[in-house]
Amino acid sequence: MVGNEWPRIPKLQANVTATYHILPVWNATAGVRYRSDMFHQITNVDTEANVFNGSDEYTLVDFKTNYQLPLHPKLKSTISAGIDNILDQDVYENNPLAQRTYYLSFSMKY
Repeated sequence: MVGNEWPRIPKLQANVTATYHILPVWNATAGVRYRSDMFHQITNVDTEANVFNGSDEYTLVDFKTNYQLPLHPKLKSTISAGIDNILDQDVYENNPLAQRTYYLSFSMKY
């Protein structure tokens, strides 16, 4: 297999995030995730896009916001909400990846 690319290793993968502190207790984070396509077979013949057992190139945009709740002085409580894959891209990584996903979380630490 001389000259073939390594299977399951993308040529380029990059993640960028930026956080803006709106208030001391409130912030917002945006992120972009990129990955070039890659081969799964050592023979490099799997070139079809958007199919099972394929790995597509993708760029995903995510957003998250956190707010610290003042419940108790010794208790750090945070409520978070976010959206992954805001642009709702169809991506295959052997199987279809999750499309646009919304989430809400609450955490407490003593």
